[in-house]
Amino acid sequence: DGQEADGAMPFDERVLVGLRRREGVDLEALALQAGLQALDLHGLKARWQPFLQQGWLRQEGNRWRLTDPQGLALSNAVLRELVDWWEQRDGVSDRPPSP
Repeated sequence: DGQEADGAMPFDERVLVGLRRREGVDLEALALQAGLQALDLHGLKARWQPFLQQGWLRQEGNRWRLTDPQGLALSNAVLRELVDWWEQRDGVSDRPPSP
């Protein structure tokens, strides 16, 4: 379900927070901590390609971050792709439907 046994934030929330930080987020490291394989991230990275091309996201090695100020201003679109990807992977959703 993406929730860590020790009560830490789920994978998707950790990515959401990390993208907004200046140093970004290491997707591969987070995936390993959450028990995901690096290949599981392929779909997410594909969804983010348009944002890389538009300059809203920046990838530096394994680290991803929103650019400032364009990426931060448009972060909801980038983050929506993360949430959609997370909920659609393996057809499993641990979130209740939106009202």
